[in-house]
Amino acid sequence: MAEYKVASARLKRAVRHGEQLATLWNEIPAGRLCVPRARVGADGYGELIATEVGEMPTEIPLLLGELLYQLRSALDACIYRCAVITTKSDPPPDATKLEFPITFDSTEWPRLEKRRLIHMSQDMRDAIEIVQPYNAPRISPGVLAASINRTLGIINDLARKDRHRKIHVVGSWPFDLTPSFVLPTGVSVDSITPMPPAILTEGTVIATFWIRGYQSGVTEAEVNPKLRTTFGCAEPPLPIDSSDTFETRIRDMFNTVKGVIEFLERNT
Repeated sequence: MAEYKVASARLKRAVRHGEQLATLWNEIPAGRLCVPRARVGADGYGELIATEVGEMPTEIPLLLGELLYQLRSALDACIYRCAVITTKSDPPPDATKLEFPITFDSTEWPRLEKRRLIHMSQDMRDAIEIVQPYNAPRISPGVLAASINRTLGIINDLARKDRHRKIHVVGSWPFDLTPSFVLPTGVSVDSITPMPPAILTEGTVIATFWIRGYQSGVTEAEVNPKLRTTFGCAEPPLPIDSSDTFETRIRDMFNTVKGVIEFLERNT
């Protein structure tokens, strides 16, 4: 079995960054992430808003960027190692062209395949094409969220943006909102509308609601927001399932890169 030592080392480094990231996040007091409060207007229309949102430690987005760099580099290291094995030369010919191709556009594939996978067999090229983002299977959102096709696209997009643009905006992300209301007889909550999920900042409207029968200065209303948040990143794609949190995406990234390394080890 061929050993993909560099790729494996990069994956291990990414996992360590992930562990550091989790530790830093868990050390932030809950009250510093967000204190949700309810605000009810005279007409009974109200909002759940984020207050007391603290600033994220600078180390958190930096760790995320380094994690993404190591994952993307591990994929490229796989292609390089495969070329070394195939050509029996280190460095292999055309070393500067070698890269793990990832694209959402099927029309780009022939060019990328020819340039990036020049020393791979057609069977290996076909295997890498199958897991491209544009070949994502038509399956349920919960299964698709963790698919290798979608996850490779996320790794590539986030790593590219972090490398060429700026560090990612990270912070507290709402993922479970089940507000409860204590209201007098004859008064009821007519509707609750969550806002599109986003990184919470001071004053962010988390949801809107309307209390039927509310009378300003007369009706006593108690609202418990019951909001749970998680670590989030302000980059697309938006979640497609309740399980599709950014923490879960990071886990899926690790599993995807690990799967690529193991596949190439078995087949080269």
